[in-house]
Amino acid sequence: MPAVKLCECGCGKPTRLAQRSCPRRGVVRGQPHRFAKGHHLPQVRERNPHWRGGRSVIHGYPVVRAPAHDRAAPHGCVFEHILIVEKAMGKPLRRPAEVHHVDESRTNNAPTNLVVCENSAYHKLLHQRQRAFDACGNASWRPCKFCHQYDAPDNLVVRSPHGCYHRMCENAEQQKRRRAAQERAS
Repeated sequence: MPAVKLCECGCGKPTRLAQRSCPRRGVVRGQPHRFAKGHHLPQVRERNPHWRGGRSVIHGYPVVRAPAHDRAAPHGCVFEHILIVEKAMGKPLRRPAEVHHVDESRTNNAPTNLVVCENSAYHKLLHQRQRAFDACGNASWRPCKFCHQYDAPDNLVVRSPHGCYHRMCENAEQQKRRRAAQERAS
């Protein structure tokens, strides 16, 4: 007969004997349970073997648990790069502002790698210029929406919502569309 075991939560109540085995939970039939019914200890924070100091990763960005922060998500986490920028500036980051990672590595939150952008439009502009610089060596050049080759804005037709394109590329595209329409009609 197995000895009576007291609940591990510290309440001092005796535990029941297991009616069946459950290897996943470490329960053996006929042996006492670790806890009295309803008295299990939740493994929260420091007691959990997977606890990493409140730090985790969401969409590739490290987040830190800070439920009192004004930018905290409903689960109480804030992006680590926001906290680092606020600490460096000595004040909270205003709401439309965004943080840009210079080397585009989401996990590199060194203060020298972070740039504060006044809004999302400026942040997107930084990424656009970086793509152009990586592709052709000139951050001011733009890609043609038809041939995808980067060129100086002086050589392109710039239509804000429609992008940039070479006149020759646009003419070739229109001819291709006309031919396709003629083939469908006949």
